[in-house]
Amino acid sequence: MKDGIPLYIKLRNELVRRIEEGKYNLDTLLPSERNLIDEFKVGRETARRAVIELERLGYIHKKQGVGAFVVRKYPIDPIEPMASFTIELEARGVKPGDKLINKKILNHPPKVVIETLKTDKVLYTRRIRFADEQPFAVEDSYFPVDLLDCLNKYNFKGSYYQLIVHKCKIPVTRINQGISSRIAEKEEMELLSLKKETPMLSINRTWFSYNKPIYYLIFSARADLYSFKSEVRI
Repeated sequence: MKDGIPLYIKLRNELVRRIEEGKYNLDTLLPSERNLIDEFKVGRETARRAVIELERLGYIHKKQGVGAFVVRKYPIDPIEPMASFTIELEARGVKPGDKLINKKILNHPPKVVIETLKTDKVLYTRRIRFADEQPFAVEDSYFPVDLLDCLNKYNFKGSYYQLIVHKCKIPVTRINQGISSRIAEKEEMELLSLKKETPMLSINRTWFSYNKPIYYLIFSARADLYSFKSEVRI
């Protein structure tokens, strides 16, 4: 630590570099602590603390008895856990997934969308969301049309938060959210392969970039498979 930087931080930074550059691919195992000790010639405590740092920053998720999987190429920022269902599922040890089933421009979106996004022309997508390959939610998303070119480059896959913030370079600075409960509608029952009426949680969420609304979401999830959790620290 001659330069004042702890060894575990140096090791963490090197592992982050390898993840961000793709040497350690997503959904693959991070080298074990034993392998890190052998490769980098460090002690067990240094390797252990470096891995803890990676987990804290959101790059990896540990699965008991298996190891640490690389789950993302970007660190979690303070607002992301409240904005991204992908991150929320990963934090619970669940593998997230999505399937795009509709994408189109709406010239006359629902009134609530017009009032929220301050425009009567929007990009609309509908995705089925999966948890460990089981469909559990229908996600209806509305964007200002000026995001279309950027989002098209990435085929609307994965976390919309990561696409908007890290790919489109638009910061999310505020989130408004409302939650209600209801029974699944007929179309939702078909999309989620439900054979009987099922309680649903309906989450409405608006993202802002400074004072500009940039995303409106209606997330309809099976209440028997999904529970909403949040933490506020003061």
